[in-house]
Amino acid sequence: MEPATTQPVSGSNACSNCGANLEYDFTTNTNKCPYCGSAFKTNKSTEHSITGPAPDAGCIRFRNDLSKFRDAVIKFLSSGDKTPVNLLFEAEFLPVEQIYVPFYQFSGTYTGYYNTIDNNGKVLSQNTPLSGNFSVSVYGGESKAEGENMAVFVNRVDKKLIIPVNAIQTDGIKLTDSQPEQKAWDNLGQLQAANQVYSELTSTDPAHKHQHYLKYDTKSASKFYYPGWRAVYYYHGNDYAIYMDDVTGELNGRRPADASFEPPQQSTVYKKYLLIGLGLWFGVLVLRAALTAFAGDYFDFKNHSLNNIIFSEPVGFYWLLRGAFFLGLLPLLMVKVLYKKTVADYYAALARVRSGNVDLLASGRKSIKFRQIR
Repeated sequence: MEPATTQPVSGSNACSNCGANLEYDFTTNTNKCPYCGSAFKTNKSTEHSITGPAPDAGCIRFRNDLSKFRDAVIKFLSSGDKTPVNLLFEAEFLPVEQIYVPFYQFSGTYTGYYNTIDNNGKVLSQNTPLSGNFSVSVYGGESKAEGENMAVFVNRVDKKLIIPVNAIQTDGIKLTDSQPEQKAWDNLGQLQAANQVYSELTSTDPAHKHQHYLKYDTKSASKFYYPGWRAVYYYHGNDYAIYMDDVTGELNGRRPADASFEPPQQSTVYKKYLLIGLGLWFGVLVLRAALTAFAGDYFDFKNHSLNNIIFSEPVGFYWLLRGAFFLGLLPLLMVKVLYKKTVADYYAALARVRSGNVDLLASGRKSIKFRQIR
């Protein structure tokens, strides 16, 4: 695959106005004659236009509708430990887009060599010949966010689902900007092919690291459009995007985080049980004094019948032992045993508020503006 710069115009190579030879850049839709300035369009540049798909491209048919995406978005915005509890009702949604995202499928062969290295950096083997086949799918658009959110879905899809794009109706579906085939290969394709080879080496020899130096020969390249949904919303002046894979229904996206949502720290929980222990420590003395005042004869305090580990007199061995338990061991044990539950209870309380908001939507008592671009 040679680098794409300019190519002869499809059909006639002559300008219809002045007769000069024409060249064009197929990353744009409209070009000009370098001699007389006449504008012209080409079949090839139309293939890379955002106004329609390449005639020979493939696509995967949409399976879901707006209601399915809406339900998935509501669930997404109602989850997460630090998601603001009021997010559903305070988020301002832009019209939802049903999108076809461009991808390229590159297949070919590679040749070269690799080195094997141990965990200490020692080279165990060097210049071992390596060759094989690769097949990778890479994002073919211009949006970084779109590529990051949708590429993870495409790598797992069954390519048998791809059908010719001219076999379906694409009205009302946005075909996002495409980049030229060569640019997609240079930016992502070769890197994906290298990652594939590295994964194969690692699976064969997981105990060592590898370095490979390869030359790639692309035998075939095809373009296809992957179905997805995109919602953009604003919350407190910031914008966030959510993407849904129409094939699997999975979501990728961003949620705001409420920095004020922090569970009690371990030190806070420790102080709580330290105060409880202090109360119990002196509470035993109060109980002993009460028993002495109201039932001294019955318990025979004169003979020190209550001088034991529970009711002993203050400033004695048993009294100090009780203090060590109530002020030292008890708080540590409670933090060890109950801290995880304390954190879980904290987040569960927030989750109940979010769940209540979802119930309000389901009952119709609350609503959100969630409509699709047509």
